[in-house]
Amino acid sequence: ERFPGEAVIGEESGATTGAAAGRLWAVDPIDGTNSYLWGLPGWTVCIGVLEGNAPLAGGAFLPRTGELFYAERGEGASRNGCPLPSLAPLEVDSQTTLFIPSSRKRFYKLDYPGKSIAYGSAGVHVSYAAGGGAIAALVDRPRIWDILGPLAVLAGVGGGAFHPDGRPLDLAALTGGEKAEGAVFFGLEENAAKIFPCIEVYPRPEE
Repeated sequence: ERFPGEAVIGEESGATTGAAAGRLWAVDPIDGTNSYLWGLPGWTVCIGVLEGNAPLAGGAFLPRTGELFYAERGEGASRNGCPLPSLAPLEVDSQTTLFIPSSRKRFYKLDYPGKSIAYGSAGVHVSYAAGGGAIAALVDRPRIWDILGPLAVLAGVGGGAFHPDGRPLDLAALTGGEKAEGAVFFGLEENAAKIFPCIEVYPRPEE
């Protein structure tokens, strides 16, 4: 209602027509459905705005923990109104945390020397990675409504999204609701690149 004519896409609602100012809103009311159903805190509400193939603004709200991650392009990022610091280069050792998808054993082999955590939500993983909670977040074939809002926060602290070969994620290729190609790493590019050699992708049957 406040932005008439702008396109919207959501996991439950599908896509609406319109592209005023070349913007697309991506909305996921519940990212992490299993956590939600089981009363666990690892789920989030994600809202992001795409303009020029990059997040213009967006964020994620975790109702069970009361955490609100938010960012606007060029204005930095915050958690519950407190500015988040820019991400810094990290070394990988036995205590370095990596967020991973709970399904990763079916699709990937990870030879990673640090610790891995799965909350069951791509939005939670990317948001916490933006907050410095891990060296990176590995997300399996995300859709734009899962990651656009949290990616705005990650971009606000200097991070981005990258395939294992180093290619940046092309958000424009996801605007119709398509899944991203394979694994995607979210974090500071220098840090994410340290994880690329640790992953082996298993062939998967055609869907």
